Amino acid sequence: SMFDNCSDHALSAIRLSKSLFISDTTFKNNGKYTINLETPPSFEIRSNRFVNNQGVLSCKRHAITAAIVDPKLNDYVFAENDLNGNVVDYSSDPWSRGNVIYIHGCTMIIANNTLKKMDRGPHLLKFSSSSMINFFDAHIHMERNTILENWGFQFIVNVGGSLSRVVILRNIFANRNITSSTPSTPNYEVVNEAMEAEVDARMNWWGCSLPEDVGKRILDFVDGGEKYGVIEYWPFLTEANMKQEVTDLGDDVVESPVDQPDSPAKQINKGEIIGQDEEWHGERILNGNVWIN
Repeated sequence: SMFDNCSDHALSAIRLSKSLFISDTTFKNNGKYTINLETPPSFEIRSNRFVNNQGVLSCKRHAITAAIVDPKLNDYVFAENDLNGNVVDYSSDPWSRGNVIYIHGCTMIIANNTLKKMDRGPHLLKFSSSSMINFFDAHIHMERNTILENWGFQFIVNVGGSLSRVVILRNIFANRNITSSTPSTPNYEVVNEAMEAEVDARMNWWGCSLPEDVGKRILDFVDGGEKYGVIEYWPFLTEANMKQEVTDLGDDVVESPVDQPDSPAKQINKGEIIGQDEEWHGERILNGNVWIN
């Protein structure tokens, strides 16, 4: 099927009571965010094509504290889609517009997509936002996406909000040679504006192989100061090959749940204290020594 030249959202689903499945559909030349979801129960958006739209996906949850709840990641999927030549949304509400993908307070797997030749568009100066993808207070697992040749954005991925939990794993980023309207402004693949949150961005290809060059593609606490959070990006891929074997994984790298039928076991990190009255339901992965209080 096809949605072409819709002046508003091509599809808007607000407070659905049942799951939403969108597949094998072409969306092109649509206004606002092409797909707009608010407080979805679960969804799967897979194997679609998005071309020349003003924004592709907006997902918002009004009860933002829900981001710290741990629902099954596999219940919220945006996968195997082809995004080409889209520009930012510039017609939606003031909080969400200015991005191609905007995720606020939602849980989601974003996997195996191609995001190519995106552009901030002719309305570049209207927005303070300079990000292609914006995660705010979101629980995101982003894996095996190809993200390249996107133009005009200061940040390809922007993480914000103290409740955010973001894993960025085995993606191809190649947006370094961005031609911007302000060439003197540096651009980055990922920025962490959530001071209290740490972004796990290990095992990605950043368009370069030398550590000093990779560090320049990331903006976090190390380079930007205390208004930014930490981005853990070592080890990284040294070639544009998502399947490249990485031997130095560190002590707590956990591979993605993307291909697993159920949600992953909760990870208990090294040094974490387990309370006396805490109940465990399901499997737990113990990384290193754990103190039992």
